[in-house]
Amino acid sequence: MVTHVKIEANTSHIPQIIALAKEIWLPTFAAFFSEKEINNLFTGMYNRQKLTYMLQNKNYQFCIVENLSPAVGYFATSIYPDFLKLYKIYVLPEMQGQGIGKWIFNDIVSYAQTKAISSIQLNVNRRNIPAIDFYKRQGFVILKSEDIPGPNGFVYDDYVMTLKL
Repeated sequence: MVTHVKIEANTSHIPQIIALAKEIWLPTFAAFFSEKEINNLFTGMYNRQKLTYMLQNKNYQFCIVENLSPAVGYFATSIYPDFLKLYKIYVLPEMQGQGIGKWIFNDIVSYAQTKAISSIQLNVNRRNIPAIDFYKRQGFVILKSEDIPGPNGFVYDDYVMTLKL
């Protein structure tokens, strides 16, 4: 049996987070955006300044998931008064379909329950059908469509999804 471990990231993990994002985030979204758009998005989200700011926020949790040592994914959440916001959940492309995403999701649900949070919300790109399908299988429903200003003048075209715990 494979054992997964989550490591709560701090600023010393920033180079590892950026390296993982290059392996996971870039190929995940390459089909949805032009090269210029994807490069602008990546540099806007995965830069030292932005990651430092997020990692120093006491309500923001960024975790790296390891599988007997090498990192296989990452996720990030934040606690709000009425819900837990799931910002990121990514697994290496070659490790997808092996239950790691489900393991991460179960960990997030357990965390929310220990904080007495009754729902989880997330945003997902409206064109990211594999992710939307994954979240629906976990019990999420689409609340609404939302267009959000992003880095470098980009606008995210997302669904807001929610799961009642």
